[in-house]
Amino acid sequence: MSILTLPPSAWEPSLPSTSTSTAPYPTPTLGVSLLLSFHPQSRTILIIGSNRLAASRAFVALEAGARVVVVAQRGAEVCEELCWRASQGEVELLVHDGVESEQEMREIVEEAGDVMLVCVTDTLVDDSAYVRTVESATRVAETCRSFRIPITVADTPQLCDFTFPSTYRFPLSPPLASSVSSLTATTNSEPRKSSLQLALTANGQGCRLASRIRRQLIRSLPPSVGDAVEAVGKLRRMARATDLPTASSFEMAAERDEDPSYPSGPLNTPVPQLSASEIEKEEHERTEAARRRMRWVAQVSEYWSLEKLAAMSEGEMRELLRARAEKVPSGEVRRRCTARSKTSGGEEVGAPGVGLSPDGLSQPAASTSALTAGMKSGGISSSNDEMDLASHHSLNISALERLPRQGRILLVGSGPGHPSLLTMAAHTALTKLATVVLSDKLVPSEVLALIPSTTELHIAKKFPGNAEGAQSELIDLALAAARRGETVVRLKQGDPFLYGRGGEELLAFRAAGFHPLIIPGISSALAGPLLAEIPVTQRGVAESVAICTGVGRGGREVDLPSYERSRTTVLLMGVARLAKLVERMLSPQLGYPKNTPIAIIERGSSPDQRVVLSTLEHVVEAVDRSGEARVPGMICVGWACSSMSGEEGELAVLKDRLEGLDRDREDEARIERWLGAQRWKVEEGLSDRWKWVEDLTEVSA
Repeated sequence: MSILTLPPSAWEPSLPSTSTSTAPYPTPTLGVSLLLSFHPQSRTILIIGSNRLAASRAFVALEAGARVVVVAQRGAEVCEELCWRASQGEVELLVHDGVESEQEMREIVEEAGDVMLVCVTDTLVDDSAYVRTVESATRVAETCRSFRIPITVADTPQLCDFTFPSTYRFPLSPPLASSVSSLTATTNSEPRKSSLQLALTANGQGCRLASRIRRQLIRSLPPSVGDAVEAVGKLRRMARATDLPTASSFEMAAERDEDPSYPSGPLNTPVPQLSASEIEKEEHERTEAARRRMRWVAQVSEYWSLEKLAAMSEGEMRELLRARAEKVPSGEVRRRCTARSKTSGGEEVGAPGVGLSPDGLSQPAASTSALTAGMKSGGISSSNDEMDLASHHSLNISALERLPRQGRILLVGSGPGHPSLLTMAAHTALTKLATVVLSDKLVPSEVLALIPSTTELHIAKKFPGNAEGAQSELIDLALAAARRGETVVRLKQGDPFLYGRGGEELLAFRAAGFHPLIIPGISSALAGPLLAEIPVTQRGVAESVAICTGVGRGGREVDLPSYERSRTTVLLMGVARLAKLVERMLSPQLGYPKNTPIAIIERGSSPDQRVVLSTLEHVVEAVDRSGEARVPGMICVGWACSSMSGEEGELAVLKDRLEGLDRDREDEARIERWLGAQRWKVEEGLSDRWKWVEDLTEVSA
């Protein structure tokens, strides 16, 4: 066979006539890669090197279904992951004296067999004892090219035929757990993965930037995007299946046998026989039905939201495809949707009282006339011609909102109390998302006032002796509302996971099949001292902070940290037991000096905030004389409490001993400068400077 190569001039007459100044087609711009989706199933990928990069390459190759052979240099360290995968039979690990010469490389390639790609990773400069030289890597690359095997060499782009892009494989949503045992089984296993992958490359112009762009792209997509891809994949497979039941004589005969609404005939009635032309017509109808289904799948993929696609059940898919393929009149579609709205397990498809309309949308169950009117008003005709859609633009998108909405739960931290200290996410949850709010008793009225009057609001009935009962009641209320399709905001004081019992509620909700969104809140453990101008960490004064509870479960005592001069100790929920706590701190076991500064911060961030400043020796008396307690309150203990006093502050607490000073005498002098001749002082209200924020908030509102 001879091949004739023609010069470019031979093709000129076939080009479309264009002006000389403009090319008829885009001009290729060099500088990018040819991006491919490679399928190496059962083919061999050879990895030369045994470092962590080799393990990473092995993992992605395994996920693509490749056979992985790893060649480790004798004496070189083999990373732990590769050892484990070799012990599990996932990879083949070969130890070689060295892959330096062309002959050695040929032997390895022949031994590995059917090598599709080669990855050299031991050229990467890391903490490995062995690093391959550029000369050695060049010989390996030349040998691979003689075998016509593409190769990539780490950190040596001039030797690479290909490179690995920055990738991400999207996960699937966790399965709904029907019981605690099933929840344990799912949460202890690895996350399920979808077929959706993202690959991004900057073509050597900025690998770090490519990783950052990849992260931003991932964040911009909904969490259920992987589920949406899997759902569409299943929908495509179902649509392509030529044996999907259609309005054929076989299915109609089966329905006549099973449906008592059809008139019965006499026994032993002859079965109608199909002629050759009827069989050909039947096959044509099946092909046309599959074509209509595939066209409708394309519409759904283009116009339905990703969340809607991800939520489709197999039963819904089946009925949607059936309606599209059969061109069934509206009355027949309604009958079939009603008859087939049960899954094989007997469970309803969709929410109770919701059926499937012929446009593939879920609707509240209604009368025949109402459903027909809805179809007409929604732009969906029951005529056979109009059911056979010819355009992607004929899908009724507006009706998608009628799909049953899955209930959801949000655990939201409300911060220390001031409405301005709500996070934007918490504010959005309260004012725009919530249909039911279940609030802690201590959440201030100023925060609750932000909730729209149309939103259902429940306040926890917690009081001494009823904490457990009230907690269980709130969980039950949240689950009941979520099962009705409500958006439930469980509003908690401070941060949900800092003495807020948020972890208990998370486990309870997950066990019931709901995976809440958890929105952090500014904790009073840090905001309270700040609002009292107490830095819990301060150079020269406090190097660490410990956050503890002042009371254990059921009122029992808790273990308090012993005295550490460089530490600030924050106690929540302990003001009512202040006398006992102080007594324990002053005991020899804990060893707090009696002149240790302490602050009692009550109703932090509220207009009636009160701060009592004293020492452990006098604080109980100071609180008793300050009047009625204001809840909630917290305790802050340590030299940070007095560190901001005076014009220059007291910032040499940790330097006294280093400078040879008498620490006890210096401490007494600090306390006197801080409190003066008094034994305590009380500061009332928020700083007037908070009006700066409040005035701006009022103007923007």
